[in-house]
Amino acid sequence: MTPSLLWPTTPASLVVEPPPFFPDLNLDRVVEKAVGGLEFDLRPLYYTPLHEPEAIRYRQAVFADLADPVLREALRAFVQAQQELRRLLKLAQTLSNPYQQQGYFLEAALLYVRSTRALGQALDGSCLASEGLKRVRAFLAQYRASAGFAALAQEAQGLQAALAAIRYTLHIQGDRVTVRAWAGEPDYQTELEAASARATRRTTG
Repeated sequence: MTPSLLWPTTPASLVVEPPPFFPDLNLDRVVEKAVGGLEFDLRPLYYTPLHEPEAIRYRQAVFADLADPVLREALRAFVQAQQELRRLLKLAQTLSNPYQQQGYFLEAALLYVRSTRALGQALDGSCLASEGLKRVRAFLAQYRASAGFAALAQEAQGLQAALAAIRYTLHIQGDRVTVRAWAGEPDYQTELEAASARATRRTTG
């Protein structure tokens, strides 16, 4: 089971409507300012009360660990990576060309592997006190060592390397573009970049 940073055990249910006292204390505005307009509806997390002291201490310990700016930034980077991953997958679904779709799927897979490894390494290098983040660290360590994750990483990185090794030639004449196998022609991109660099040095020199 995926560990939670909010509850030491799975909550019975989430409260989906704000408590009646929220408007009186302007807490509805606080919640809306904090999570309104996000990708997921997080309001029930604020509506659901904590009754057990153990659950309160569990969250407080997590927030104490998050006082570490390095750890906090690692978690923020992971969340941003997952947002970008979902954007890539949604974009792929709008495309009709199968090769374009597969390209975005590959980019999403590589991002998933990189971000998962980065978060795991950040947690491994952190001195954690909270049970919540320790559970996440253990979960990620086990997941990163799993055969499934290793196979995904190997396949995605192998495809990336194979695509990077493809060489071809573009012949452009007027409005016609011809793509053919590379036959030892010089790399004009390298030559153009070198010429541009020389021109820049003359301009700024």
